[in-house]
Amino acid sequence: MPHANLEYLPIVLGTLLPVTFIWTYIIAVSLRHVEPGFPYISHAGSDIPESCVFGQLLNICAAMMTLCVYIRHKQLLSQNAPHRPPSRLLKAALWTGWVSSLGVSIVANFQLDSLIIFHGIGAGLAFGVGIPFLWIQVVCTSYDPPSSLSKAVLKTRIAFAATASICFLLVLIGLVTSYVLLGLGIENEVQFGFYLMSAIAEWIMAIAMSAFIVTFAREFQHISLSAPEVTNTKHEQRYGTFQN
Repeated sequence: MPHANLEYLPIVLGTLLPVTFIWTYIIAVSLRHVEPGFPYISHAGSDIPESCVFGQLLNICAAMMTLCVYIRHKQLLSQNAPHRPPSRLLKAALWTGWVSSLGVSIVANFQLDSLIIFHGIGAGLAFGVGIPFLWIQVVCTSYDPPSSLSKAVLKTRIAFAATASICFLLVLIGLVTSYVLLGLGIENEVQFGFYLMSAIAEWIMAIAMSAFIVTFAREFQHISLSAPEVTNTKHEQRYGTFQN
C-alpha cells in the first residue's frame, strides 16, 4: 500500500535539527557546562547528560536526512523532460546529500571532547558537503515548470543557500583566526570577537540549512512511497514472490 503525507518528513527533520541544538544548549547552560551566550553548537553538546540527547537526536536526524535525500532523488527522476535535471546532476545531489548525512552521524557519535579529529571531519562533511548539496538542489529547482509558486520556492532556496554559504565562510575565518591568536598567546577582545563571530555564524548556518530542508515539503506532498518488494530467490519457485 502506498504511503502518502511525505511532506511531514522534511518538516519534522527541519524542525528537529534546531530543536536538538537549542535543547542541548538549554541543558548545558542550566547545568553550567557552558556560559550563556553563543557557544559553538558542539560545545553545548559535549558533556553528559546533554551529550546523550545531542547524539541520539542527531542520529535520528541523520537517518531521516538520508531518507529525505533519497526521496527527493526519486522525485526528480520521475519528472518528465525537459523538467528533469541531467543524470550527473541528480547523482551529485544524491551523493552530496548522503555524505552530508554521514557527517551528521559522525558528529553525533564522535563528540567534540572525545575525539576532536573525527568530530571535525564529521562537521566538515555535514556543512562543507551539505552546502554544495543545497546549491545543487537550487539548480535542480530551476528545472521545475515555471509558475509563481516555483519561482518563490527557487528564490527562497537561493536565499537559504546563500545565507548558509556566507556563514560557512565566516565560521572558517573566525575559527582559524581565533585559534591562531590563541596559539600566539593573544587572548583579548579581538580574539574573542572572532570566536563569537564564528559561533554566531555557525548557529545561523545550521538554522538556514534546516529551513532549506523544510522547503522540500512542497514537492513531497505530491509523492507516495510504496513498500519494497522482497523476493526469496532460494525458494522462489516453490513460494513465489513476497510483497508487502
